[in-house]
Amino acid sequence: SSRVECMSFGNLSPEEALVMAQAVAHGLGYSAAKAPAEPAELRAVALSLNGTAFTIPTPNPEQSNSALLGTFQLLPVIPSRELTSKKAATLHLLQNLVKQACKDQLRTRELLGYTVSCSHKAVRSRTYSTSYLQVLVQSGNYSAAYLDSRAMNFFNHSVTNLAELSDLDFKTSRKSLAKSARKKPTSLSLEASKYWTEISEHTYTFNISKAKSEALLNVTKAEVQEMLQDAVLGTGRRRVSLWFIAADKPVPTTPEPNQIDPPQVILPVTALEGWKAAQPSL
Repeated sequence: SSRVECMSFGNLSPEEALVMAQAVAHGLGYSAAKAPAEPAELRAVALSLNGTAFTIPTPNPEQSNSALLGTFQLLPVIPSRELTSKKAATLHLLQNLVKQACKDQLRTRELLGYTVSCSHKAVRSRTYSTSYLQVLVQSGNYSAAYLDSRAMNFFNHSVTNLAELSDLDFKTSRKSLAKSARKKPTSLSLEASKYWTEISEHTYTFNISKAKSEALLNVTKAEVQEMLQDAVLGTGRRRVSLWFIAADKPVPTTPEPNQIDPPQVILPVTALEGWKAAQPSL
């Protein structure tokens, strides 16, 4: 059985929206009587302690770039009811502070490659929540294993770098982020997308931006440091890496010499589905 959820947004009356939703459901052969009372839970896989790397050789013989996509679990898996506005705001501020510093270090200072980005991904459902940082680096000069090593070096030093951030710079970043969170969507499509995210993730917290904006102003630097410390340097650190291998580079099966915090396991990408099946679900 399945469950259908619809959202109508724009110049429609409630009655018109209901007629439209019923027409869609009818076309899909949907029966409310047979639908489950609750939507199906989203399944996520717990990341490995100390890291796993999957190697992906390029199918293009002309591809001379290697790349790293590294994912770090920031927040332990917690019941969704425990993801308070304050904790969500702390995560948002942490990601914002780390994002620019990552790009500055890996692209501008170390010149690893032109493409360097750091982004944040929140995973929320009715029952659990967690959060990740992802770093992407593409390089024509260095191997994926080396890129992974430099990313680990950056994150290992990020706690110290955050501690050295002046109180004035911290407060300026916090105020700017709170102001940004209060901004209303600039188009109807963006506003609809914002609401649909809450529906598709089954969280239905439509006022989350307002709550996060208000909570941001109460986040302290010590709270951000503690969260980053636990995620990056703690004994429960969890991460997974995808190593995209250039055509002229050998596919590694072991870490490179002197690699900083190498992954505990290196597997071919063909083993990914089996690895996911073997990991505990969240």
